[in-house]
Amino acid sequence: MTPTVKVFVKRIEGSGLLRSPVAGEGERTSSSPVESHARRAALVTADLTQVGVHGSSCSSVLRSLPSIPMHEYQPLFDELCAAIDRRRRAEAELNAARARTAQAEAAVGQAKAALQLAEVTLQEAFLKSPLTGVVCARYVDPGAMVGPATAIVCVQPMEKMKFLVAVPGEILSRISPEQTTVALRVEAWPGREFQSRISKVYPSVDPATRTATVEIIVDNQRDEHGEYMLRPGMYATARLVVERKENAITVPADALVRRLGKYLAFVVEGSVVRTRTVEVGMRSGELMEVLRGLSVGEEIVVSGQHRLTDGTAVEPVRGDGAGGVQQ
Repeated sequence: MTPTVKVFVKRIEGSGLLRSPVAGEGERTSSSPVESHARRAALVTADLTQVGVHGSSCSSVLRSLPSIPMHEYQPLFDELCAAIDRRRRAEAELNAARARTAQAEAAVGQAKAALQLAEVTLQEAFLKSPLTGVVCARYVDPGAMVGPATAIVCVQPMEKMKFLVAVPGEILSRISPEQTTVALRVEAWPGREFQSRISKVYPSVDPATRTATVEIIVDNQRDEHGEYMLRPGMYATARLVVERKENAITVPADALVRRLGKYLAFVVEGSVVRTRTVEVGMRSGELMEVLRGLSVGEEIVVSGQHRLTDGTAVEPVRGDGAGGVQQ
């Protein structure tokens, strides 16, 4: 039976071949002759890392290494140099890729600017009216050269028409915007009135005519053919309702004769006429209001009155040629 021998065991850190033979039992040893290949490899690796970190060349690092046999670190040295070369090539490729990315981004920005310019040019190639209406006139033909200030077409809004009417200055106190009613007549539609209201009263009075301008907005109607009845440029007459009176006495306005600043009416009494001085009020179309001087039922001369005087003998002709005082 073999006897059992107790020994002390210690783990060796590192691996590799020993540089010199292992010392025997009882022999004195030192740390310098016994270095593992792993420690030397670590030294070589630490020195060669400077090539990538500090930009040193492999040859300069090789000269700074301690005197170590080449066959021990040559494979590791070659592998590390190859890794450093691969790193440099990768960094160069990364820088080139970044440069290409910057160029591509700049090209994208230029393309976007060109696109915006093309969109603006496309929009300006078409004429767009700033308002809704009907083309009333065209001043150029297709193919003509035009500039920024060239008038091409005339567009008129047709849904509403604006009329400017001159009214006597003395009735301005009886006119109220949005309240005073107006009846318009145009020659194109005889016997038809277009109802509206005064929308604005201009602040000044013409010193030559003593009239003020009022603005009237009328809703434009369509006829049976679907066409607008009122057209821009039409001439119209307006009848303003500035006041309403019940049971007013009226006579035909043409039946009154104005002499020396007074209104006269010739009243038929039997076979002669008598001159009456009358005080007038409002006028509505062909009728004139009489405040004093005439009574309801009296007959007045409505034709030929300019040749009459007080007491002139007449032969009354009743009908269309004569008129009376109405209420």
